[in-house]
Amino acid sequence: MTRPEKAWQHTHSIDHNRKNGNMKKYLPPKEAAEYVGYKTSTLAKKRCSGTGPRYYKIEGNIRYTTDDLDRWMGTDPQQSTSEDAEKEAA
Repeated sequence: MTRPEKAWQHTHSIDHNRKNGNMKKYLPPKEAAEYVGYKTSTLAKKRCSGTGPRYYKIEGNIRYTTDDLDRWMGTDPQQSTSEDAEKEAA
C-alpha cells in the first residue's frame, strides 16, 4: 500500500530540507494562504501577477517559507486608510 500523495509531498519536502542542511519550514500554498489570511486562489493570483511573496519550486511543487511570508506581509505597513489616497495623489 502506498502513502497518499499529500503525505508523500509533505514528507518529501522535509527530507529535501534535511538533505540540503536547510531547516527552513516550507509551506504548501494552502497552508501559506492560511498563514497570511488569504484564500489559496488569491495567493495564486498574486504569485502569477508578481505581487505575492517569494516562493520556491521544489520538484514541481510550489512552496513558501514563513520567513518570506512574514517579510512580505510586513512590507509597506500603513496606519490609516488616508495613506492610500496620499500615495495615489503623489
